[in-house]
Amino acid sequence: MLQNRLDNPVITDHGSFLIFETDQEINFWNEFGGSIKFGQIIGEVKDISALSANIFIPHLDKEKKNFFGISFYRTVSKRPDIFKLGMTLKRDFEKSDIKIRLVTSKEETLSSVVVKTNKLLTRGLEAVILDAGEKLFIGKTLAVQEFSDYEFRDYGRPGRDTLSGMIPPKLAKMMLNISGAQKDAIILDPFCGSGTIITEAAILGYKNLTGTDISEKAIEDTNKNIEWVKNEYRRPETVYKIQQTDVHNISKAIAPNSVDAIITEPYLGPPLHGNEREDTIQKNITELSELYSAAFSELYKVAKKSAIMVIIIPFVNIREQKYYIKFEPRGWQEEKIILTGKEISPLVWSRPDQKVIREIRIYKKP
Repeated sequence: MLQNRLDNPVITDHGSFLIFETDQEINFWNEFGGSIKFGQIIGEVKDISALSANIFIPHLDKEKKNFFGISFYRTVSKRPDIFKLGMTLKRDFEKSDIKIRLVTSKEETLSSVVVKTNKLLTRGLEAVILDAGEKLFIGKTLAVQEFSDYEFRDYGRPGRDTLSGMIPPKLAKMMLNISGAQKDAIILDPFCGSGTIITEAAILGYKNLTGTDISEKAIEDTNKNIEWVKNEYRRPETVYKIQQTDVHNISKAIAPNSVDAIITEPYLGPPLHGNEREDTIQKNITELSELYSAAFSELYKVAKKSAIMVIIIPFVNIREQKYYIKFEPRGWQEEKIILTGKEISPLVWSRPDQKVIREIRIYKKP
């Protein structure tokens, strides 16, 4: 996904980090949904013993006190003593008349909250050590995910419906990015709920947005939230149409062969607690299978040729047993998600102990 969007050579991909070359200007906090940090490589060493303060000194201010933290990203290598390393570097900085306040954490990586609240982006730096096996890449963090902005959009919007469930804004943005849709594309969310995908699309600069839902409250909430986003994020150019309709009849409400991209999280089933009986789970799976089959059929009718659909497909994980819905794609062809030559589809989004797991899948209309 990242490689496709940037169209630049990837130097190394180790799962927890990706290093690539680019001469493009990137709006880190607006364009990407799933990444936690973005940084710049400033050096490399063979092993941790060769790391010195000299790599970081050009990036610090000798006139002011600097905040300095270390994060170590690795695959299978032995974790170094981060605190000991930090104290060693601090003494080296002091020898060069650079004042340092060391920012530490019990974890081997600093969270984006720690990085931002401790001024590592504005009054110092976060040193990032990336273990690539044969050598260590040394970087400095330039930006972290805008967690406060996500929270603002999640909890500050006027229309919310916690009972029906809401897709996280970060996940919605990821799905829009995965689609690769152009900014002038006609985007459809046929299960718009309170409009998270629609509003994230507006923030990203998509201008032609359509949402439908069976719920009258969902339509009201989506309209409120779009107007709120247009005002808060200055997106007056956004054109949208939100209408109440059942996905079983969506081809009667939307013109055939008119939609460029479908980005959606359908109904995921009722909340589960883990003590449900087998017959209850199977009943839920059957109902979801029927809903998804009908949705794929109707959405095929309104999609243009070569249209892309990025959709959440849920499965249930209870008592170490997985229950998958069975649906007919009705002409849609599933596409592989490939990053740096590796197939990573489907993408799984879940929290620990979650009972309903989201899978992100991509389909294309031939």
